Amino acid sequence: MNRVETAIREGRCVLAFGQQALANPEVIGELRRRTVPAVHLGGKAVNPAGPLTEDNLRAALGKPGGVLVLIEPDGASDGRALSQLGDLIKAAGTNPKIFVAARAFNPFMMPMNMRLLKLEALKFRAKDFVAALPILERSDVPVDAPVPKKRKRSDLGFKAPRAQFVGRDDECGLLSSQIAEAGGPLVIAGPQGIGKRWLIEHVLQSAEVNRWPDFTFGHGTGADALLARIASCTKEAGVDTLHSALKRKDRPSPAETARLAAEALADPALTGQVWVIHGIDQLLDRRRGHFNAAGRLEMVLTAILQSQPTVRLILSTTVVPQLYTEGATANLRIIELGGLKGSVLHELFDAHHAPEFPRERFGPIAERTLGHPLAARFLALSAAEEGSIDELLEQTRFLKLEQLDRRDALTRHIKRRIDALSTDQRQHLTRSALFREPATTDDLKELGLDRKARLFLVAQGLLEQTPVDGNRRYYVHPMVSKHLDFREVYDFDCMQELGRHFHAKSRTHEKNDGEFTLGFACVQEGNRLLVESRRERSVLRLPYDDLDPFVHSISGMMRRKKARLDIARARLNGLLKLHASHPELLLLNAELRHAEKADFEHVAGAFNEAQRQAPTPDVYLVETDVHIRSRARGKAARAMELAIKAFPDNGRLYRRLAGIYLDQNKTDEAIVLLKSAMTLEPLMPDTYGMLGEAYTSQGVEGWTNAIQAIDEALAIDGENPRNLVRKAALLRDKAIAAEEGQAELLAEADEAVKAALEIDKGHPSAQELAATLILDQGGDPEQAQWFLNQALKRRETASGLVQRARALVRLGTLENVEQIIAKALKREPSNHAAFAVQSEMWERQGQIFHAFESIKGAKERSPKDSAARASYEIHMKRLGALIESGAATEMMKAATPIEESTESTVVDSSGERRDPGTTTIRRPKVERAEEAPVTPEDQVNASKPSGEE
Repeated sequence: MNRVETAIREGRCVLAFGQQALANPEVIGELRRRTVPAVHLGGKAVNPAGPLTEDNLRAALGKPGGVLVLIEPDGASDGRALSQLGDLIKAAGTNPKIFVAARAFNPFMMPMNMRLLKLEALKFRAKDFVAALPILERSDVPVDAPVPKKRKRSDLGFKAPRAQFVGRDDECGLLSSQIAEAGGPLVIAGPQGIGKRWLIEHVLQSAEVNRWPDFTFGHGTGADALLARIASCTKEAGVDTLHSALKRKDRPSPAETARLAAEALADPALTGQVWVIHGIDQLLDRRRGHFNAAGRLEMVLTAILQSQPTVRLILSTTVVPQLYTEGATANLRIIELGGLKGSVLHELFDAHHAPEFPRERFGPIAERTLGHPLAARFLALSAAEEGSIDELLEQTRFLKLEQLDRRDALTRHIKRRIDALSTDQRQHLTRSALFREPATTDDLKELGLDRKARLFLVAQGLLEQTPVDGNRRYYVHPMVSKHLDFREVYDFDCMQELGRHFHAKSRTHEKNDGEFTLGFACVQEGNRLLVESRRERSVLRLPYDDLDPFVHSISGMMRRKKARLDIARARLNGLLKLHASHPELLLLNAELRHAEKADFEHVAGAFNEAQRQAPTPDVYLVETDVHIRSRARGKAARAMELAIKAFPDNGRLYRRLAGIYLDQNKTDEAIVLLKSAMTLEPLMPDTYGMLGEAYTSQGVEGWTNAIQAIDEALAIDGENPRNLVRKAALLRDKAIAAEEGQAELLAEADEAVKAALEIDKGHPSAQELAATLILDQGGDPEQAQWFLNQALKRRETASGLVQRARALVRLGTLENVEQIIAKALKREPSNHAAFAVQSEMWERQGQIFHAFESIKGAKERSPKDSAARASYEIHMKRLGALIESGAATEMMKAATPIEESTESTVVDSSGERRDPGTTTIRRPKVERAEEAPVTPEDQVNASKPSGEE
């Protein structure tokens, strides 16, 4: 009210009366006693309120610092005039302060162009508000009093930009309406730097809601922190179901905890609450959006995403969460953010003090930056520094973005700006990066950032500021922080200082009514910083368990390059004494037992204890991975069978067990499991892809079903390189088994692999298959070698080693072939392709008899009715024809002798090792006086597997 009175005395205030307010004669009487410019929004004009024109609004819109007061506006009766008023405000170019004087005011009843403006409510009836206004004599009213200009500060040496929010009219209106309506969680999705946080902050500053403290996922923040935050906020609102459950001595199971959390957020008492969560994309697969893990945290989030919480839950993410169950995604209300329109970029350039240039230049700027807000902002900053935009536009690669999510040019520009900072400036930036939530100016001062240091980083575009008037906060964008050195940011002394600052700040909040949750959030963040900086004894106790920082610390000690298992064991044992049934601690205990190379009984007992006290899908999946690494597929299958009994509705467990069955050649059982997974998660493309792989392994009879399943997977997710690789492998199987049309099928397979590599050029399976197809088509072996080298860097597999040996055979470099084949067979003793490559090597040396026996061993080890067996049979027929014709003997005689090496050995089809190119038949002792000459028939018999005649 004081600001309105001051504006009236300075002649920069206009009153806009709604139709209902002007119908009250008491309001008209009070207004006529005062000399305040007034306009009407509906009905007939009543003196002294004039019509809604630009001239009548000049006092508020014609100069900076104007004030416009809407008195009892009504969206129904005054809607047209309010829409016209919004257009006039936008055309004026100034940003007046807008107040709404009414006992009850709903901003969502306003027209869209007014709803996007910042409106502040004054809870007065029209008569009381007008009566409270000052009465001035006409001589006291300034005709056109100039607004005193603020004295420019020249001590900075640079111009700090304004936090100007531009564009996004449609998205703001959609988010505002969805906040007002009931429904599922709100998801604001878009690439990094697209403006998700700015949109949320801009909309929420004018929304009449109670905002909970924001929550951000990251290191040291997991299930405990999330549940504690939900419990504290819901309890303060009068919902204590989750609070009571977490305070019980007998902890609820993870499944029950997830259900209670979803029910607490859906309680009707939480109406009018808003909760913003950032960083959920760190838990998701970056391509398909499903959760990477399946622990207690993921169980809680899945339950929340499938519910309809009463609290307006806003998720800021780069990837939309996918659950793949029927109707799960439909529950989410998604707003996808793209680039800014070129028509609004001039406001962004003005806010960053860029030099003026013709408006037609913004079209090329939008095409270059694709409307990416960060790229456009750095272009504006560069133009302000250079003094001209022309030279920048002549540089064709400067801030040129290929796609919104491919920002290599922007990344390089940010790195150059960081490298140009001085030592002190870089230290200020790294200290600011410690804040997980936007910090106030007082928070930054605690770390040594004064006003000049703060505004310099803002002027460089390296420190973000929230686009709000008053209470502005600052943060380092993830695209900037990823270029900072880890040790620079996580300085222990600085972390301890900031952690204690958060503790002191929490005590300040606790003294104020209604700020308990703010204080609770400060304690959580302070504890996390202190634990990570090795000051565990300084943490403050909370009403709920919050062991996430300790779990992260112990896990880091176990998984780093030089693991400290002794320290991890000491800390873990101390925590287990106090929290014997904590899910994450129990799982860490089992993993640590395995890392310590304990006896199998101790490792299995630790996993069984975790499954008994706090069962989660992750416990079974981790145990399965331990057994797989030990090549105990039977134990791994048993663990997954128990997992399916414990969680019969989890499709991921069915797929994992199906994968194990496929490795055990239990194709029929795997198909049954995959069909069950399809019922649980009908939209999961991996299920159909694995089903296609299972049908492919059945051979010719399963190819029809295989192509149908793989096509279904590609119809759901056409950008999945793994399914494209599966399709290419199926086409290759068809080609190698066919006697005609091989070239066409291999060409189709090659196209599918190329499509997979376009999506992910580093996909190891695609690179491996690309090399295989090059060799199948008689292509360049060196190109195949390059693909294999790239694939084997990421993942060394038996099939990759076999293809490397095959490429060396094609190149004629046979020295290391035998060692590579032996290494492949050590990894996978039943790999029939290794014997096929061995046959190719023998044939290249002219040793047709050895080649025949190797290909025979490959055939015996290949699955029945498989394409490989069909190709081996064709190969055997060709070699058999050479042997029967006698040409094989001539080829052996004509073959160039190979230098013998005592270190170079070959594994034959029976598993014995011998020198290459020679065969020695050992006679009984009575016949060993002299070696008998070796005939071709002896060579054939000597190379047969044991037990064959």
